[in-house]
Amino acid sequence: MREDILHDNTEMLARYADILTNRPAFASKANLAELASALSMPPEEAAAYLMCEALGLDAASPRGRLLFEKYVRPSLTLKRPSAYLDDPFAYLLRRAREECPALPGRIALADALLPAMSLFPAGDIRVFPDGRAVQPVGFFTGDFSYPSLRDGGREWMSLHPNEIETILPKAREARGRVLCLGLGMGYYLYHASLNPDVESVTAVERDPEIISWFTRSLLPLFPKDNIRLVRDDAFRFLPAREGFDTVFADLWHDVSDGLPLWRRLKALEVPGIRYQYWLGETLECYDRGWV
Repeated sequence: MREDILHDNTEMLARYADILTNRPAFASKANLAELASALSMPPEEAAAYLMCEALGLDAASPRGRLLFEKYVRPSLTLKRPSAYLDDPFAYLLRRAREECPALPGRIALADALLPAMSLFPAGDIRVFPDGRAVQPVGFFTGDFSYPSLRDGGREWMSLHPNEIETILPKAREARGRVLCLGLGMGYYLYHASLNPDVESVTAVERDPEIISWFTRSLLPLFPKDNIRLVRDDAFRFLPAREGFDTVFADLWHDVSDGLPLWRRLKALEVPGIRYQYWLGETLECYDRGWV
């Protein structure tokens, strides 16, 4: 990779990590409407200029303009709430809350809020043919509510838009007999089980309360019965991967705790199996030292 592109990747991914972590509310709806009207441009294009400013870039300078065109504009998308609310698994969670009483214990299903005009990751880091590594981000112009699975009051897993963006494509690419390391909310299991190219899905989860919640609240609502649950530690169970065609791993909360686990799993890969990792493309960029 050219040294200038590597330098730009490192700089821009660091800027994106900072704004997503510390300053996600990059603009107000009023500011967006005012700028779009003043410049006679679509809201999404106006948002790119506001985001450029929030990232600390001067779009009027030659370098700032280059980074704006190469990184900022390709990264930003105004999202439609229906794209996520209409996901059949989101409907399944709404049914579960209506039909299944809350279970005593640590695990509870609740709502979380993504405030209007807040940036959020909208997919894995995308590496372009020219070597550019671009972090896709999205935003809604209004508040967006999404289901959250809480463990003792702390968000443990959710159906955040980024979860859908990063997991659904992998469930659609699964083939044959699938092994899922980590149960989560069951989103991957649901869509993989409906994949016509998937024969069966085996999920390995070590937390008995997560298994209990899923078994009682969600699994009875699944339209297919090709799912098997195993209570075990993923790394202890993994040597039994023979007989599986696809292995999907989602054992981490985010990149910070995911990188060492991802590296351990990568070292255990064997030929002939399709391996999938939640945030896998992003973890590869962190592994290369770009972030």
